[in-house]
Amino acid sequence: MNYWSRFPGVLLTIIASIIVIPAELHASAQMAAKIEKDKVTVTVDGKLFTCYKFATSQKYPYFWPVNGPASGKSITTETSQPYPHHHSLFFGCDRVNGGNYWQEANERGQIVSQGPKLIKASGDHVIFTDKCLWRQPGKEPIILDRRRIVITAPTEAVRFIDFEITLEALTEILILKSNHALFSARVVPELSVKSGGTLVNAEGKTGEKQTWGVPSPWCDYSGMRDGITEGIAILQHPKNRWFPAKWFTRDYGFFSPTPMNWLEKGRLEMAEGEMLTLRYRVVIHTNNAKEAGIKGLFAQYKKTEKVSNPLSLSPKIQGLPESVDLRPEFEKWGLKPRKQGNRQTCSVFTTTSALEFAISKKFNKSVLLSVEYLNWASNKVINNRTADHGQFFHNLLKGFEIHGICYESDMPYVDRFNPQYLPSEKAIENAKKIQASNIKIHWINPWKRQAGLTDVQVRRIKTILAKGWPVAAGSTHSRLLVGYRNDEKQPGGGIFITKDSAPGTYNEVTYEFVKNKVGDVFWIEFLP
Repeated sequence: MNYWSRFPGVLLTIIASIIVIPAELHASAQMAAKIEKDKVTVTVDGKLFTCYKFATSQKYPYFWPVNGPASGKSITTETSQPYPHHHSLFFGCDRVNGGNYWQEANERGQIVSQGPKLIKASGDHVIFTDKCLWRQPGKEPIILDRRRIVITAPTEAVRFIDFEITLEALTEILILKSNHALFSARVVPELSVKSGGTLVNAEGKTGEKQTWGVPSPWCDYSGMRDGITEGIAILQHPKNRWFPAKWFTRDYGFFSPTPMNWLEKGRLEMAEGEMLTLRYRVVIHTNNAKEAGIKGLFAQYKKTEKVSNPLSLSPKIQGLPESVDLRPEFEKWGLKPRKQGNRQTCSVFTTTSALEFAISKKFNKSVLLSVEYLNWASNKVINNRTADHGQFFHNLLKGFEIHGICYESDMPYVDRFNPQYLPSEKAIENAKKIQASNIKIHWINPWKRQAGLTDVQVRRIKTILAKGWPVAAGSTHSRLLVGYRNDEKQPGGGIFITKDSAPGTYNEVTYEFVKNKVGDVFWIEFLP
């Protein structure tokens, strides 16, 4: 499977970001980066600064060494007791869909690099990207992450690693409360608080006791080794979700801005296709935090959100669009709302309309399908020959799976149910051809007696709409959702645009209605 094209159209979105190199910090030092087997090696004026290690045998990619500007020795440790699974400077997470993408043992979960690419290999800064799949052996990946790393040396005493990561959910994601999460660093034992080093946050609080669980824009670890004082700071970008996140800190040398340990309700849910982008700046410096001017460097970092970067290859980061409207596409293909009349066929119209859209989109032309035929196919499944009653989505889709669907011209809709109205041989033949098409049905919420959707399922509906596919929503009256618009004045924070066969027009329902009153939900796509 090609995971890079799994989500066509407008994603929740394909997120990239802007990383800015402030003009006042452009470096005179000559940077160089090259890929050597399973690592990206970065030098400053010919001397090794860091390596981004990405061997497929690793638990996750990580930076090591991360050498100090003065000593030339790594500020971080590749592995040390206690907790030898802390590998220098890294990104991971525990308790993701029951897997562990943090501690050792790859069978529990592994973040596997797909191979970095050099974007800018030399000059006053270097840029490289990477894509990683979060997976367990023998199972489909659950997350695709995209990384963009910019490394600069603005002065002889300072190095920057700008680390941006976008997590894209390839399925529904559930992350439970964990202190083992997200961007983290582990300094060498000689620089730890236990060895006389200093851990300080932006508010001047020091040590594990004063910084653990405290929200702060940045934290810095520094100490003296062989007569040289050096340190490392992690700065959170102000546009990050949860900014400023609370910190998980330890006097033995670990620190991480990790909101996952303080999640609301102890969990984070992501709908399939949903994305989360986080940005950090790592500052490696001589002297302690105060003398290195970390406070001022953070003030400069904050300004990057207001400045566009001409070197960026991607557009500005965006979440879900504020609104989506697929009605112009329906109109383009002549798929206007149709009226069901006095019959209880709203679910049949909704399902047929979803099929029409998928097929018309595939062939970029109008394809009108038979509501009457699909109703007949569903009646065959449930062995109904007399009553004209409402259908369930799962029966209609089963009917399509067995009998297919023909064109509207093969079996036109009639005002009243007639059990003697049967498809012709031509209709059945055409229905089998359409049935053989590469049509994929995706359930967001299968049928159940109790109506109601979770916040994640509502977000997933919006995600699918943003990808360019309508969503079928079942309730006491079924509708096809063809768009949405955020509006804080509306119950639930917005409205969904519906294609409604009762009045035979487009209509609207609130987010609150869909969350509380809708039961079964699905969408259909035509695969390549």
